[in-house]
Order: sequence, then C-alpha cells, then structure tokens
Amino acid sequence: MSAGVGANRRTAWLAGFVAVSMAANYLALRMPLPPGALQQFELLLLVQVFVLWPLLFFLLRNPQNRKARSAILPVAAGMLFGSLVLPAESKHVWHYIDQLRWVVVLGFGAGELWVMLILFRSLGKLRSSTTPDTDIAEAMRGALGDKAGTRLLTVELLMWFYALLSWRAKDYRYAGREHFSIHRHEGNASNQVGFLVVLGVEIPFVHFFVWLWSPTAALVLTGLSLYGFAWMLGEYRATLLRPVSVDEQDLHLRYGLLGDERVPLSAIDAVERCAIRLRRRRGLLRRTPAGGTANVRIALRPMTQIAGLFGTKDYDTIVLAVDDPARFIDALRARLEHVARPGVCMHELKID
Repeated sequence: MSAGVGANRRTAWLAGFVAVSMAANYLALRMPLPPGALQQFELLLLVQVFVLWPLLFFLLRNPQNRKARSAILPVAAGMLFGSLVLPAESKHVWHYIDQLRWVVVLGFGAGELWVMLILFRSLGKLRSSTTPDTDIAEAMRGALGDKAGTRLLTVELLMWFYALLSWRAKDYRYAGREHFSIHRHEGNASNQVGFLVVLGVEIPFVHFFVWLWSPTAALVLTGLSLYGFAWMLGEYRATLLRPVSVDEQDLHLRYGLLGDERVPLSAIDAVERCAIRLRRRRGLLRRTPAGGTANVRIALRPMTQIAGLFGTKDYDTIVLAVDDPARFIDALRARLEHVARPGVCMHELKID
C-alpha cells in the first residue's frame, strides 16, 4: 500500500473518531446534568478540540511526514461544533471563539476573490484558448506549485470558467485521440438543467422569507445559494463540453468538474458493456450521473493506483456511463490490442 493511500485511510478513521466524539458530546449535552456540570463541559470540549483531536491528526494521519497543517481541519470543525451546540449560558472562553467565525468567512471570501482575480487576469488568454483545462492547471501550478491544495483551487477556477466563460465555446481540445460525450445518458445534462431552474426560482423566495426573520441570515444563505448555483452551472457546462477520451497510452476519465483521472491502458485487464448500478465500495471508481446506471465496466490489474482530486488510491474496477458505449468499448479494445501489458491476458469479464 502506498503512503498516500495509507494516509487517506487513516484520515477517514480519524475523521470517524472525531464525528463519534461530536455525537457523544451532543448527546451528553441533551441529558440531565448535575449542577455546575454544564460550566465544566466547556473546558472538556476545549481540551478535545484544541488538544486531543489535532494531536491525533498530527501524530497518526501520516507518521512518516508529520505536518502541523494536519490539525487545521479538526480544530476548525470543532470550533464550529462548539459554537452550535454549547448553550449560551455555558460559554465563557467560547464566547471569544464565536467571534472567529467571521475570520473564517472573511478567509473564504478572500480565497474566492483571489481565485476570481486569477481568472480575470487570465481572461484574455482563456477567451481565445482552445485548451482551457491545461491552461488553467498550468496557471495554478505556476502560482502555487504542484500541491494537493492546488488541485482543489484548480477545480474551483475551472468551475468559474465553465460557468461564466465557456458559453462561446467553439473547438476546445482535450488530451486524447478519440472522445466520447457523457451528457445524453439517462438525461444527464437535462436533469442538471431542471435542478438549475428549481434553484434559480427558489433563491429569491427563500431570501425574502428568511429576511423577515433575520437580514444577516438571509444575506449569508443567499450568498451560499448563489455560490451553489454557480457550481451547478459550471458542472452542467463541464458535462456538456468535457469528454471521456482514449489515446495510445491512457484513458482520460473526465466527468463534470470533479472527475479527472488518467488511467494507463497497461493497467486495464478487460472492458465490457453492462447495465448496473453499484454502491460505492473500496476499490471501485464510479463515473456515472448521480443515481445513474453505468453502461461500461472496466477490470483493472490488482491494486492499480490512480491519482484523483483527493489523492492517489488503489482501484480494481471502473464503472462509467457514456453516450455511446458500443463505440467506446470498440475504441478501447482496439487500443488495448497494441499495448504491452506484462502478465495480463485479455479476456471477457462475466457479470454475475
């Protein structure tokens, strides 16, 4: 198992531990407590949030490469949790922590403004670009280096590009020799349009009614709703424009904004048509519309490592949905015949 995969697994276990701790604290606050216990509960939660949880993440998430930033997520989640569940009368130190939520909001807003600044600085180049994915990724790597956070910000910038600047798309070019669309399968793009219409109609009504209760809450909720609308719009445009592609060496799995994996053809054992809806499991890479049915299944060599948005993981199977599965399978099989794959024999995968 690679160090990256092991770190991801440990992160999942540690996040589960923090979630269970939060649930236990929440239930304890809802139980009858002895006099004075409520005041002591704040101290107990402070120890968990600022000592126990970050220390566990720092020591155990990646013992071979410990970094202080590993503690940021549990501390931030704990601060938000305490602000929401602690009764106002028991907040003493937490009263000051509550004020930090505006720092988080300002930090998020500053990050978005920075991403938008990069977008507008690259506006002239992107308007005439025929390779927007490559140009945006290079711009982000040039500004931040090749880091995990860079990949997340690249997706953020792609979202704004596809939501705002892709409407005059002519001939965008993507890596690969043969390209396969994904937007027609089971009404993938049409369903997204429906969600966009519903959300667009809902936003002003919700804003009005929440404003009657709290103007501040209405502004925050409307801002988040508009941001979500931009995400859905970017996802819709990316679904229309970004294809799944095949070339002599790789299978490029693009699916909306978040799906962007490169699978070496040498790692593919077999490919066949299917009509299945699989639950998520370890070792399965699923690229289908939300709740949709896959129409292609690809068997990989055992423990094939694929790099994605959230790190490198081991996979044994890929299921995906494309608009023309027969043409995709024929094209992929034709490429596989010319790929050297030591120790692998092509065979048909049987579905139980």
